[in-house]
Order: sequence, then C-alpha cells, then structure tokens
Amino acid sequence: LDAPCLFLNHSWDVHLQAIDQFLTSSVDGEPCWLDEYYGTEGSKPEYQKYLPYRTGDFLLVYLELGHNQVRDWYRNSLTGNDMNIFNSGVVGGAYWSVIGPGKNLQLSPEPGVYYFQWSGSAQTGAMNLFSQSQYPGRLPEPVTLIGPVDGEFVDANGVVLTCEISENAIGYQLLFGSEPYRVMDYTIASDTPEPPNEVITTFPFEQTFWTVRVYDEYGSTIYADPICIYPEIVDYSTEILVHTDEDDIDNNEQ
Repeated sequence: LDAPCLFLNHSWDVHLQAIDQFLTSSVDGEPCWLDEYYGTEGSKPEYQKYLPYRTGDFLLVYLELGHNQVRDWYRNSLTGNDMNIFNSGVVGGAYWSVIGPGKNLQLSPEPGVYYFQWSGSAQTGAMNLFSQSQYPGRLPEPVTLIGPVDGEFVDANGVVLTCEISENAIGYQLLFGSEPYRVMDYTIASDTPEPPNEVITTFPFEQTFWTVRVYDEYGSTIYADPICIYPEIVDYSTEILVHTDEDDIDNNEQ
C-alpha cells in the first residue's frame, strides 16, 4: 500500500482506510497483520504525524533510503547477509514472510508497535530498535523442534517432544493435532516457561501432528511446522498422559 502515492493522489485518510480494510479482513478465520516500510519520503512531517497509526497489528520499519530503494531493500531482505538474520528479534522484511524462516509468526494486536530502524544501503547495513525506551518490543525467535523425525513410530515407552530455547520467548506450548493445518485449533498438551521435557506416552490420534508454539511477553507467537508421528498408544479421550520422574503415573488411569 504505497502511502506517498495514495497521499499525493487522494488523501492520507484513503491510506488509513486501506490499512484498516486489510487488517479487518481474514483468510479462513485467520487474522491478518501488516508490515509497514517507509523511507526518507515518509519521514516528512506531513507523514510522521500519523505514525504509528495504532498500538498493534503491525511491524513498522523506518529505512534511511529513498522511495524506490525501499522496494529494493525488501527484495534483498531474504538473501542479504545483514538482513536475513534473527538479530535478537529486531528483523523485518521477507524474514517474516510466508517464504521466510519466520513464516509462522502471528503478531499480537495488544502490545504496542514493533518499531525498527534500518541504517545502511539497500544491500548492507544494520537493523536496530527505532526507540528502545518507547518501542522496546522484540519478536520471538523461530522454533527449532527436537524429537522424532517426520513419520516416525513411537512405542509404548513414549518420547520427549521439545525444542531449542527460543530467544525472547516466555512460554512454550506443546501442541497436538490430527492434521498439519490450522495449528490454531490444536490441543495444548502443556504450557511451560521452559521448553517441554516430559515423556509423553499416550497420544490423541493414530496419526498425531505435534509442534511447539512459543509466545513473547506481548502475546506474539511463532511455531515450527508440525511433525507427524505414529504412536503405539492412542487414547481418544481428551486428556494427554504425561510421565515425569517425580510423579509416576499409571498408564491405565488415563
């Protein structure tokens, strides 16, 4: 949504209406969110008085570049060595797109704006927080799962389904589903402040898909693509059986 062109040819209200229309749309019940990238043209006072527009739903990035260079920066953002890095959660561009490593990000509408600033050219440079005191939000690191490989059989001894530590995450949810889509509808098997480490022996589906979703202090989330396993023990009741060293649970009690 080209803000300067909309502003020059129509009015700023037209641009704001276009943003609202996009954010209130949905695809199969999934909310949308918006990346906003602007260069030196957008730093003019007539534009700045509108930024940020609201307190959530989008990632705002100021690039110290001319209008056309902003497009070039985005094109380079997935492959450029300075751009395609997690950078402690201060990263924008195609990193968070459907073809980037952060494709399963879902921004929270509540925390306030994630506001970053790029210093450099359209090819190289560095991303920093725009104003750490006013906009301190950093995004959660993409999740790397640790456990059985896709399609593996899980015997009656069970398995630990976990992940690596995700920077900026304050919670880890182990999720189960019957198919690889609509992770929003998965069952939450556990919700812990650290990566899950319990031995799971009973599963809800003959073909179970699992993943870990993390969330940051603002409520934004990200998860890994689900992995399929085939468990030996399936219990179609709703609860998930977890075995820990401290609490010896009888498998038949479930």
